[in-house]
Amino acid sequence: MNQTIKRVTHIVLCGLVLLVMTGPVGAEENGLLGTTGSVERISTVYSGGMANGIHSALPLNDFDAWKKNLTADEKKLPSAILVLTSPPDKVPKGFDIQKVKKGMNTQNQLRKKGESDLVHVYIQVEPGYSTSMLDPVVTEVVARDEAHHRIAAWIDLSKSRGISKMKGVQLITLVSPPRSSTGSVTTEGDAILHSDLVRGGGSPTGEGIKVGVISDGINSLADAVVTGDLPADVQVLSDDYIGDEGTALSEIIHDIAPNASLAFADWADDEISFAQHMQDLADAGCDVIVDDIIYFSEPAFEDGVIAEKADELYASNVLMVSSAGNEAYGHSIGPYTPLEETTWHDFSSVGDASIAPTPDNPYLYAKVEPGQYLIAVLQWDDKWGDSGNDYDLYLVNLSNEEEEFLDYSINAQTGFQNPFEITYFGNDGNEPVDVGILVDKWNGDVKTLDVYLFGTYDIYTNNLVPASSIYGHACSEGTMGVGAVPVSDPDTIEWYSSHGPRPISYPSVETREKPDITATDGVLISGAGDFGYWDGSNYRFYGTSAAAPHVAGIGALLWSIDPTGLSASRIREAMTSTADDLGAAGYDFVYGYGRVNASAAYQTLPQPPTADFLATPTSGTAPLQVFFTDQSTGSPASWAWDFDNDGITDNTTRNASFTYQTPGSFTVNLTVTNTAGSDSEVRTGYIIASEGITVVAPNGGETFYLGGLLPMKWTYTNSTGSSVNIEVFRNGTLFRVIPSVPIGSGGSGSYNVTIPSSTPPGTDYTIRVVSASTPSYFDTSDGSFSISVPTITVMAPDGGEHFTLGNPLPFSWTFTGNPGPTVNIDVLRGPAILKTLVGIPAGSGGFGSYTISTIPYNTPLGGNFTIRVTSTTYVSCTDASNGEFSISGPTITVQAPDGGEVYPLGSPLLMNWTYTGNPGPTVNIDVLKGNIVLKTLPNVPIGSGGSGSFMVPAIPSYTPLGGDYTIRVTSTNYGPCTDTSNGNFTISAA
Repeated sequence: MNQTIKRVTHIVLCGLVLLVMTGPVGAEENGLLGTTGSVERISTVYSGGMANGIHSALPLNDFDAWKKNLTADEKKLPSAILVLTSPPDKVPKGFDIQKVKKGMNTQNQLRKKGESDLVHVYIQVEPGYSTSMLDPVVTEVVARDEAHHRIAAWIDLSKSRGISKMKGVQLITLVSPPRSSTGSVTTEGDAILHSDLVRGGGSPTGEGIKVGVISDGINSLADAVVTGDLPADVQVLSDDYIGDEGTALSEIIHDIAPNASLAFADWADDEISFAQHMQDLADAGCDVIVDDIIYFSEPAFEDGVIAEKADELYASNVLMVSSAGNEAYGHSIGPYTPLEETTWHDFSSVGDASIAPTPDNPYLYAKVEPGQYLIAVLQWDDKWGDSGNDYDLYLVNLSNEEEEFLDYSINAQTGFQNPFEITYFGNDGNEPVDVGILVDKWNGDVKTLDVYLFGTYDIYTNNLVPASSIYGHACSEGTMGVGAVPVSDPDTIEWYSSHGPRPISYPSVETREKPDITATDGVLISGAGDFGYWDGSNYRFYGTSAAAPHVAGIGALLWSIDPTGLSASRIREAMTSTADDLGAAGYDFVYGYGRVNASAAYQTLPQPPTADFLATPTSGTAPLQVFFTDQSTGSPASWAWDFDNDGITDNTTRNASFTYQTPGSFTVNLTVTNTAGSDSEVRTGYIIASEGITVVAPNGGETFYLGGLLPMKWTYTNSTGSSVNIEVFRNGTLFRVIPSVPIGSGGSGSYNVTIPSSTPPGTDYTIRVVSASTPSYFDTSDGSFSISVPTITVMAPDGGEHFTLGNPLPFSWTFTGNPGPTVNIDVLRGPAILKTLVGIPAGSGGFGSYTISTIPYNTPLGGNFTIRVTSTTYVSCTDASNGEFSISGPTITVQAPDGGEVYPLGSPLLMNWTYTGNPGPTVNIDVLKGNIVLKTLPNVPIGSGGSGSFMVPAIPSYTPLGGDYTIRVTSTNYGPCTDTSNGNFTISAA
């Protein structure tokens, strides 16, 4: 063949294709010669991607069987913990332990502490049990919610099963960070297609909508649940095939519509079963169904059983979405044209306008490398099941002179067969093979031929026709066929994304506008089951298979605005009418209506309002006039105000005022409505109308301390009686009542109470002062005040100080509140307590101090000392030095004799020294000759002011002469405090 032919690499993308042929049939009839031989039934699935990877062969139903065998106590634990605490032979093959740990680490659910693995969990106890029962068995309590009977805590992984067996423990679940609920990765299409903007306000999120997915398999669902990329409640109707493209599709939908429910069904064995799976998903309540499947034998020129089912479901209000296919550069279409005087079809007669026709190369051509394969499919525009025009399909080896047939499909079409032929070639050799794809007209009329090439081959560009390369149920009227643009260049169509239009011949001739819309591919996925293309850092998902779930997810997101009021057709119209126009202006057969824009579509849909309002003032003396301002969003059309929540509408204007004639606490209810629905905002006890009493203090923001005073003040007017009851509230709940307090005089009153040490600290306290004789006269603090444990702050030593043995060691601290009469002072060396001074007076006026008069000489030396001062009344009232201080010993330095001096016998010998710190009152002076003590002068006074001296009046005549004398001065209290002459001195003859 002509070696100037161009070629491009054709790779199987993630759009899945099913080859289903039923038998028994012979090899010639089914068109699968070469390596296959005769078969009775072929049901082969070909799937792939930019980097298809090797899908793990997971045992079917292994996960289900494992789950069914869980004990009651094990069911209290999350699957990740069960997997990590199970013997290796008990872990189901659906779990990858390393991925489980990786996912938990990423979400801050697993950490190391020493030799232990700690997991971050919620532990729920049954009503009637206190969460304090868990304190001895957890490593760290992070938060406690006694009202709802649970704690968040770090627990030792090895103790988790034991905790689950404790009486009263109801459930243990993993804690997930604030994290918005999308897993380890999020598709970049979420931002490019603006679905993140739709979710930005927190609504909609897909709530109330269910999406069904049909693909090869969802084998690694459990792994995707552990990493947070899929929810745990995905409904699996069937998963009988090996694969994880369904996992990837589901992840993209969950990224975009995180609160939508998900269901999955596999691709089935045949078109009838596939259509039934579509119906099964609809029967399971799916509002949206998306697939990325094409059967080779789906009719190209009419609607088959799957397309008919799609139309039926769309008519019953199910939004149908399918991938457009990846065959733009693996396709040719055009009328049969004989080559010269033969019956072979001349493919060069119909080349793409952008590719010059090549009459010297009249066929389609592919290079199949060793290990690659090629599938060629031929259809023509006869009615399915009624073809009397006979065309045949051949694969020819063009790499040798013989040009032998590699495979051929020569089914007879005599008036009731399908206009369909299929061939296959797999290169099991060691050399590449150039393959020619040929069509021969056996007999009959001239028809339009539609040829598709699938596989892992390299395609030569000669005679290819991207136009009309979309076929199957993605072309049905009821289905949105989705093309693909890459996330790296979202304004440009992927080269392989199938083009329209789709010519239809039966039941009548028409040209369908396909694809409908375009979305992104090449997006991030988790890689569960090793599915996807590994780019060196992440798994990515390519092909129109990746684009379709973006449209399905956006459809679910938009529909959740009003699940009962909107419809599949309205959602479809919103997406197509607002798509970002790409390519030729308006609709075109490459991009459809353009790239889907979720935010623009959202703006076209009616949205229920969200009720909100503001009142001024919210408290005061009755009669109290209050002005209400509507702050609702979503363009309400009507308002209904119930100012006292008695079920009677008091006002229907947008903004209103109301006068509360009698004292009391009033609940306000605003209901707003528009064509999409209604919403109510109810605020309990929002308006307080009182008479005669106003709380002055505490009125919000104050802090008081246990053991200290809580001063309460109020003013009053009118006839409020002679006494009041003071009610103390904690978090809105009555905590204590102080009855019959005198109301005061001259319009003001006050009362002080010492806060008991048993009072729980908190920031949510208020008081209410109520007339004892007229309870309708009352007032409450405008804001919350705090009750705290007293605090102690160490002032000295606080880091960097230096002290010496024998000298004082002063301590000082400040305090707030009343820490009690005494404190304990711990002197620490590193983390260990060296000494505790107990019962030290706490001090007065917010300041305390204590001094150790003399640091004992047996105290270890070092720079790692701190102190800790702790109230003996409140153990949590404590503080330690911010930094370390040091303790060193005193020093002595010999000044004379210090080397080189000469003293004759009978002359005086003056010895002097300096010292630092407090070496004690006396020293011993050793006179050494050589290294031997010649004489010791004991208990010589140390001296004063940092220096001392001693005089030998006359060196005795019997003293040995020599030049090797030194002296050594040593503290009698602290032996390490010593020094020796730096050099020798001499005693000579008189």
